[in-house]
Amino acid sequence: MREPQSNTPALDLAKEVASSLRHYFGDRVTALGISNVINDRDHVEFSVRFEAYSFFLIIFNYDRGSFGFGIVYGDGAVGVEPQHGQWAPFREFERVLAQLDEELRLRIPDKYLDAKGW
Repeated sequence: MREPQSNTPALDLAKEVASSLRHYFGDRVTALGISNVINDRDHVEFSVRFEAYSFFLIIFNYDRGSFGFGIVYGDGAVGVEPQHGQWAPFREFERVLAQLDEELRLRIPDKYLDAKGW
């Protein structure tokens, strides 16, 4: 996914993220939704929620050029933090997506993944 330009509207960028998630995960991602869109001149922010592997709710948050993923567990979430507690710059989107996929597969029983053909 390309680095966003400073003039890219938040909703357009959120749609690109949703499209990239669909492309990467294919049928392993469902229930995509965009929320919390803020599109001020100096502040672009949004969230994309989706279900991965029909098993976990994931929240993607973007804020002023950086992003993070959270794997939701009930009332809490576990962050996928590629830079030791910091959000990643957007140019690392594809790498972090692969890391998220690995983190998800570690948390889902192999028997479930095999039964679904994943």
